[in-house]
Amino acid sequence: MDYIEPHELKAILSTQIPQKDYLIIDVRGDDFFVGNIPGCRHIPSHEFLESACEFVKEFEQIPLLVFHCALSQVRGPKCMQRYRTLRDQQASTSTAQRVRVLRGGFANWLSCYKNDPSCVEHVDHVYWENQ
Repeated sequence: MDYIEPHELKAILSTQIPQKDYLIIDVRGDDFFVGNIPGCRHIPSHEFLESACEFVKEFEQIPLLVFHCALSQVRGPKCMQRYRTLRDQQASTSTAQRVRVLRGGFANWLSCYKNDPSCVEHVDHVYWENQ
């Protein structure tokens, strides 16, 4: 599995343009609405997996994709693998696109950056304290 560490992603957020230089794909379900990374694209895992071929075409020009779910143990890695497999099958030439999973998912991200408004938005701290 190819991971990106939270500090690496934070550096990218502060220096690059979202949805042009990178795209964070949050595949969580309802727990997306209790906090997220600014600029991410919310695509619940079941929707992503059903339409993965369409997303391969849509995202092909973005140099870095970062998938995550709550802990990046199941949904995030599964969607990343599906994307990468389809991309590699459809690519007529080798691609330089990097596809990664955020290590520890949103829970880890939040534990690192919960007090940094440039890194998190819409956070329900009561929800996360009870997790």
